[in-house]
Amino acid sequence: MVVQVLLSIAAFCIATNNPVLLVLAGAVGVASWTVAHGPRGRPLPRRWLNFGAALATLGLAWLVFNPATNLLVTMGYFTLVLQLLLLYAGKTAREYAQLLVISVVQLIGASVLSVSMSYAVLLMAYCAVGMATLMLFHLRSIGERVTAEHTATGGIGGSSPRPRFNHTAGRGARRALRRTGLAALLTTVAVACVVFVALPRTKAARANVAFNVTPHAGATSTTGFSPEVRLGNGPLGSGSQEPVLHLRVRDGATNMGHADIPWLVRGMALDHYNPETFRWRRSALAGHVAQQVPPHGFIHNSPPVRAGGYTADITVRRGGPSIVFGVVESPVVHGAPGFRPLHFSSQELPPVSYQPLDQQLSCRSPVPAGASYQLQWPRSTAWFSRPATEEHPQINPVGIEAWTAAYQLANRPVPLAGDAPLWPLKAPPAALDTYARGWVPHADAVRQTALQALHEAGLRRDPEARRGDNDARAATVLARHLSARYTYSLENPPPPPGQDPVIRFLYDTRRGHCELFAAGLVALCRSVGIPARMVVGFRASEYSDLGGYYVVRQSHAHAWTEVDAGPGIGWITLDPTPAAPVAEHHAANAGLLAGIARAWEYLEFNWLRRVVGFDGQTRTAALNFISSVGSSTKAWFTGVLRPLSTRLPNAAGNINPAALAAAAASAGAGTLIIFLCARRRGRAAAGRPAAPDGGANLPAFYLRMQALLNAGGLRRRDDQTPRAFAHAVAHDHPALRDTLPALTETYYAVRFGAQTLDAQAHQEIDTQIAALAQALTPTPTAAPPASG
Repeated sequence: MVVQVLLSIAAFCIATNNPVLLVLAGAVGVASWTVAHGPRGRPLPRRWLNFGAALATLGLAWLVFNPATNLLVTMGYFTLVLQLLLLYAGKTAREYAQLLVISVVQLIGASVLSVSMSYAVLLMAYCAVGMATLMLFHLRSIGERVTAEHTATGGIGGSSPRPRFNHTAGRGARRALRRTGLAALLTTVAVACVVFVALPRTKAARANVAFNVTPHAGATSTTGFSPEVRLGNGPLGSGSQEPVLHLRVRDGATNMGHADIPWLVRGMALDHYNPETFRWRRSALAGHVAQQVPPHGFIHNSPPVRAGGYTADITVRRGGPSIVFGVVESPVVHGAPGFRPLHFSSQELPPVSYQPLDQQLSCRSPVPAGASYQLQWPRSTAWFSRPATEEHPQINPVGIEAWTAAYQLANRPVPLAGDAPLWPLKAPPAALDTYARGWVPHADAVRQTALQALHEAGLRRDPEARRGDNDARAATVLARHLSARYTYSLENPPPPPGQDPVIRFLYDTRRGHCELFAAGLVALCRSVGIPARMVVGFRASEYSDLGGYYVVRQSHAHAWTEVDAGPGIGWITLDPTPAAPVAEHHAANAGLLAGIARAWEYLEFNWLRRVVGFDGQTRTAALNFISSVGSSTKAWFTGVLRPLSTRLPNAAGNINPAALAAAAASAGAGTLIIFLCARRRGRAAAGRPAAPDGGANLPAFYLRMQALLNAGGLRRRDDQTPRAFAHAVAHDHPALRDTLPALTETYYAVRFGAQTLDAQAHQEIDTQIAALAQALTPTPTAAPPASG
């Protein structure tokens, strides 16, 4: 029972990601075995346990009325405390039943909170241990009833010994038990498989609002990034090794995954910087306009990705914020198009919206753990590589100027980027004029640094002009300036009070992590009039050859920059952080343990994709795969049998019919003989008398008594108990009334009541055996008198 309780507690702690609670509760649970059930242990007084349960109930009532309380997690804590209290109590069948019910309730709660395969392993272990616990609970219940009846009727000498069960069973009973258990297991598995296939998961079933809470401003998200970034608090990529999501990128049917090909997983664009708090966040303007993405619909009403387009399959490992991640190419120090999705598909996410101003995908509620979705976008070409042509068009170049034009028609939706309507902004034109523009801290010095870098590259940019002819090329030059002349480092002490971290990075330390590189490029671009913003997300570079996907971890959090290069180009992506040290920092660990961890992640990836994410689309794909396997098998058999079908008629003419009939008759006769022999052996085994009551386990005096009775022609039938047999024989043979029932009762006391025999009892038994032998000895008849 302790093991079963610990398994349910472990499942709950894993579901809530609380290893400290797992260690503490495990230690308390293991200690209960010594404290309450050890050789010198004793259960805690009932009043102490009742007092602890009352405190747990008061704590539950207080937490329930807290609006920020997660009810599932709170009930899990409550049931955990109740289980630990019951482990220290004196246990009867009632306490064992309570522990069983509470542990099942906690396991069900954990199943709602977790989609990890670790929970599935614990569930299987719990079911195995639970079956053994139920059997022992049944035996204990019977033992308590037998003890009560034995106490009421009294035992030998007025004592009430505790019953002792003989757990040995015959081979036939063990085989029957194995067959029954195997049949129950197969039936349960078959029913579970049928129900699993018949009822695919839906987005309503996958949504877990009770557990996944949208992070508030400044809160650290479980997925490794926050909706805002505070410079000076340390690098984004200093999180744990916990996987956040799995990413698989395809170019048509070709898997684009490789350890040397990284991708940027786009989370959120931050366009507003507070020079007093050093915080980057998303402005309110970006969220004013949103397009609702219909299920399986196109974001821009653009055609699906043609040959050569990219497709990303993303599987979320843990539930978290309401952000839907996108994917862009990397490295992009030379500039590449921003995030421009064409098609979005998912059956497991809540309603998804798209904000075209900052290309943000988000849900109305948190993304559930285990959810999967698919994004498609066109194959990108660098903005400077070739002009837009009919063969290689510029796809949806939505920039700030396009939004300014949209505001001019604010009374009605306007078609922009294909046929999809963009709803009008609810903000004054001045907000669009200042979006992603302007840099305040040390503006003159930063401007001079940017102009000097452009001058060295042979470019000029008027800081007062809203647009320049070479904004994309100028932003690329500034990104190269940072990546070539500044050093990547995760060890950056906080700046002195009042000093701006970006200015300190540009002029003092000249070293920093990815957020400082991204913020530095934003500062340089804005200082010369180029709109720019910071983007936070992840850098996917840890590729799994085993599964053909990227593993994105919390420690892979990354920041880069997006720049609005003007009409006809739109937002482009630039990553000024040096790629080599980042790749080294994100490199996968080597060694045996790392290999085992990657194998486990592969299993968990398939668990999430094939089991947790088993929706209607996955079921259709699985059924199509089974159908294709069946068709392939049928085609193979057809190809094998077709030559035989042409050869058999020719071979049939060479077969002797008499020989064929003789072979068939011999085979039939052999089968009949084998069947009859097996049937005869079965009857012989069924009719063979078995050793009564286990034979070797019987007391010695009872075996002597049986031998005397068998010699006297008195044998117990198979349907008679020893007690019934003794009373029946005593009724028919009055001479045995004083010995046979008494010896039988002693046998019951020794065999089932744990009664021990002292010297006096052995002497009394010997006397009764001698009297039994004398009563069973036939009396010789007197000889007739001699005649004469």
